[in-house]
Order: sequence, then structure tokens, then C-alpha cells
Amino acid sequence: MNAAPPGGPSRLPLFKSIAAQFESADGEPVAGVRIVEPDAGTRQAVRGSLYAVVDLKGDYPERVRLTESLLSVMQRTYYGEKGSQSHVLTESVRAARRKIDEVNHRYPDRPVQAGIICAGFLNGRLMVIHNGPAVALVTTGNRVERYPSNLQTTDDGLPDRPANWEIYRQEVEQGVALFVGTSRWLDAVSIRTLAGTVAHLTIENCRAARTGLSVEAGGADLPGLLFVAERVTPRAGGATLRGTPLTAPRRP
Repeated sequence: MNAAPPGGPSRLPLFKSIAAQFESADGEPVAGVRIVEPDAGTRQAVRGSLYAVVDLKGDYPERVRLTESLLSVMQRTYYGEKGSQSHVLTESVRAARRKIDEVNHRYPDRPVQAGIICAGFLNGRLMVIHNGPAVALVTTGNRVERYPSNLQTTDDGLPDRPANWEIYRQEVEQGVALFVGTSRWLDAVSIRTLAGTVAHLTIENCRAARTGLSVEAGGADLPGLLFVAERVTPRAGGATLRGTPLTAPRRP
């Protein structure tokens, strides 16, 4: 998609982007992922794009329905809450966590554990927030950074709700590539393979990279997605040229 601020000409940066949701062995999208990329000029466009992943573990009998409900809560909060981008991103995860706590209060003998991770992209500003066993890998210059620095696993129990939520932030210059997903990905695919894929991710190869990682994971149902954004340069008269391609680091 082309992400631009609504309301006509702007000095803000313009980015072209693509997101690819991981698939199961039968080629169907894995549940637990929500990609929202509003059209320019809509009310939601002022918040930019939202990429959310929820992975539930536990004996709760309606996990699929609860997963979709959590994703919807996050989407409504992100686009409906007032405040800064960091505030609405935090509140979207906080709202999902409150819903999980409510379910666990009603069914204490069948507690649900959730890995939640959510990314927002607006005018070149990338923010990522998480709660529980979830992970993001993101390019910054010639490096790939991992968020959070201290990973939780599905064996760690239900995480606390922190007083101060850790948010990953990046002001994107020319381009960025991102993996977000459940931390169970790290049990199926090496961190080196994931990071190497992200380091060389482009708009052109994003879907192929998605398929490659799904195969690498043995077709396991692992919620997650890949995202790439590249800056485009306005041309006189309103047309656009594709921006400078991402410069991937050379393989050692």
C-alpha cells in the first residue's frame, strides 16, 4: 500500500509497504493475526497502519473466538482511543490484557496465557509493544534488532501488567523491514535464520520470504507476519517515483 497523510499535499514522508501473514501447511493464513492498512483520506488513516499478533495457550475451550475478540479489541482501541501514537498502541495491548484477565477470573481452573505484540506505522514512525511471549525483529541501518531484549516463553506463566510499558521506537529514514510473531517461532526456526530473512527483506521478495519461513517451520501454525516499508520520492506534478531500495547488509 501507499501510506500518505490525508488532506492533500504534505511535507511528511510517503512510504510504500507490504505485509505478509504466515500460512499453515495447507496454505491457509494462520489465525491470530490482524493487519489493518487504512485507505488514505479515511478517519483511520490518521493513525496509520496496525499489525497485531495474538497467540493463546491454555485449556480455554473457545480459544479461536477469544483470539479474534482480542484482535478486535486491539483494533477498536488503536483507532478509537484519543492521544498520541504511543498512548493508543499501549492502550490497545492493555485492553487485550484486561480481557484476558477477565476470562481467567471467570475460569480460574483453565487459565489462558497470551503472547501479544502490536506494531503501528505512521508517516515513517514505527512503534512496537508487547506483553508475554512474543518477539519482533526489525532492521535499523545495517543491523537487525530484537525486541524485547528479555524474551518470555510459553512456560513462564501469565506475565505481569507492567506499570511502564516498554515500547520499541524507530524514525524510519529510507526503509524498514519487520518480523512480529509469537516467541514459539524461536523454537521452530533459528534466530539467525529469522534475522537473516529480515535483513534481506524487500517489497519484491516479502511474500516469497513468508513462504520460505513457513516451510522452514515445518508448516506449524505459528502466528506472525512480515512487513516492509520503503520510502518513495514525490515527483513534480504529484506523481511518485519508487524510493531508494533497502540496502541489505552483506552476508558474512
